[in-house]
Amino acid sequence: MTTRPGSSRLPLALWWIACMAVAGAIVAGLITTGGPQAERMRRMDSERTFDLEQLQAAIASHYLTHRQLPNSLASVTVAEDSRRDPATQQPYGYRKLNASGFQLCATFELDSQHLDRQRYPQSYRAYEAPSMQFSSHPKGRHCFRLEKTANAGPTDAAIEFAIR
Repeated sequence: MTTRPGSSRLPLALWWIACMAVAGAIVAGLITTGGPQAERMRRMDSERTFDLEQLQAAIASHYLTHRQLPNSLASVTVAEDSRRDPATQQPYGYRKLNASGFQLCATFELDSQHLDRQRYPQSYRAYEAPSMQFSSHPKGRHCFRLEKTANAGPTDAAIEFAIR
């Protein structure tokens, strides 16, 4: 029987079988997880969701202080990196709709309906935010319409805005 040079114990055929099994396992792992690019996309969407939660909270705080919605995101107090998309560095979209409603917009790389939360639990830290309002989104540009909840008045200690 032929053996690998320098090894008198392992037949060459077994060595090749072992190499093919390892290569197969690597390929199967990449197919199952989508590889590093897919994980990066999941991570970026998670950061976008977290940023939108931060912006929503900052807008609610602005509303409590000024008794009105801001005209732009430049008027709210929030970390600078929460104002911009983590991948493109483009600002998130904001539009005041009326006295009690606004839109927040972001461009997502993946459709949240097709994500496997059991397989990628690390990627969902932002999706586990208490309100989870921004966790459901399509791929591409999406705007969330938020309205002040009926039980929240301008003098309340906390203001809630819910997706409608």
